Amino acid sequence: PNDTTDVYVSDTAAAGQWFKLKSSGYAQPVDNQDLNFESVLENGNTISELANLSSIPAFVGYRVRVAIALFSSDINSVPAVKFSLKAINTTQQTIKTEYSPLYELGENAQIINIIADTQTQNGGNIAIYGSIDESDDWQLINNLIGKNAKTLQLRATLSAPQINSSTAIFNNAKIIYSSGSGIISGSGLSEIVSKTHNWYKPVKHARVVVKHAPFIESSMKVYASFRALPSMCLNETLGTGDGKLHTYQLNNPNGVNLESVKIYYDGTQIFSGYEVNCEVGRVTCTPPAGVLVTCDYEYGWSNENWRELDFMQLTRKPDYDESEYYLRVDEAGYICAVKIALQTKTGTATNELLGKGTGYATTYKLNHLVRDGEITILANNSNLDAKNFNVLEDGQFIKIAAPNGATLKANYSWISETPIIYEFHGVFSE
Repeated sequence: PNDTTDVYVSDTAAAGQWFKLKSSGYAQPVDNQDLNFESVLENGNTISELANLSSIPAFVGYRVRVAIALFSSDINSVPAVKFSLKAINTTQQTIKTEYSPLYELGENAQIINIIADTQTQNGGNIAIYGSIDESDDWQLINNLIGKNAKTLQLRATLSAPQINSSTAIFNNAKIIYSSGSGIISGSGLSEIVSKTHNWYKPVKHARVVVKHAPFIESSMKVYASFRALPSMCLNETLGTGDGKLHTYQLNNPNGVNLESVKIYYDGTQIFSGYEVNCEVGRVTCTPPAGVLVTCDYEYGWSNENWRELDFMQLTRKPDYDESEYYLRVDEAGYICAVKIALQTKTGTATNELLGKGTGYATTYKLNHLVRDGEITILANNSNLDAKNFNVLEDGQFIKIAAPNGATLKANYSWISETPIIYEFHGVFSE
């Protein structure tokens, strides 16, 4: 009878605030949001208050969490609690919300497109939102295109209003994004380089298949690098520690592979507390007194010699293009990598013929993407007032209101569409 239990509830849809329940079942925010044992015990709902609740409107439609403080005046009696919540839905559920895992996109990633695979019929509807960098700002996925994000999470709200008739199915979503600096728009060159791989056997053939969006006024070249097999140095003695900072010179300082360097104290590998300068082949660390410092590493890595592959064929797919390249070299290599070079450009369109005016606002397709939205429209060779036309968001369509039958022409600077690489596969063989 002397035991006391007090409870706070938190509405996670309201930025994680903590509330105390009123007798009506509605929630009232508490003044102290920095919870501790004393604050919950002093201000939370008591057992009797919770027992008298017949319904809790504050919980409807939300995920909730509970903070419970237990106290007993008898040191021989340990308080315990069993918490349960009975929920009754008085109507058929026709709306459901699902969350995706949190996807790690990496540093400097830019969202290029989000393609959702859904099925709806008989009034079914699906709205898909995204949250960037774990924010509470959920936006429709179309509004996220072009934005930078380290992480992305999707939320789908499915609605099927007609029971046993409506359908709303969310199969999957494809997130297309660039990571790092491998995205360009306008005029310039961008390169994508694969990881370097040591095949440990001589190879002479390279075949690369690239899946990409159809290129519009941009081009692609593919290269491969074949390098000689490096040498391996095992258990090289660097010195004996004395508890002070030392810099040791490797016996083979040329072409040291940073990823291959392993440092050992008395035969046990260490994973931190040292630095490697591959340019001069030196290791800096502070080994304890009396400890023998040894090292394993690869050396003799030569500079990359990029060789362009020959274009073989282009295959059109429903959702992408697939380009295939091939190269055979005379001198075999062991260390191989692939590089894709994307070239874009700019230009000027002069008196580009669009068609005839219709007397009302009509959409026309341009031959190129308008640069910076700057364009001049001629109707029967006279400048059309700018209020009568506007370039649409994608940059290649323009809506024009011009007199019926007027010949329409356009003058503008254009840029290449940003080339998009979905994935590529490089195969090397003997």
